[in-house]
Amino acid sequence: MPFAEIGCDVTGVDRVTIEYFEKLLAARHYRIVKRTLWLVNPHYQQKFGLRPRGLWEWAGRLPYVRNFYTTSAFYLLTRRDDVPRP
Repeated sequence: MPFAEIGCDVTGVDRVTIEYFEKLLAARHYRIVKRTLWLVNPHYQQKFGLRPRGLWEWAGRLPYVRNFYTTSAFYLLTRRDDVPRP
């Protein structure tokens, strides 16, 4: 989802931490339905022939470990129901 759609101007930003991204979602009233963290990004299969590997569940709960080993994060989002629609 482009950041502009959630009301954030992040022109020139190509990387953000998982924590920052989730903070932006919360500030814009989005709820995370599903989060998938990847040790080996699924796009690397096409580029380098590497099989996709999900990040270990325990590593996803430790911020510094998660930020070091995560190559990609996929999110399924929904608007929070308690917020009026524009």
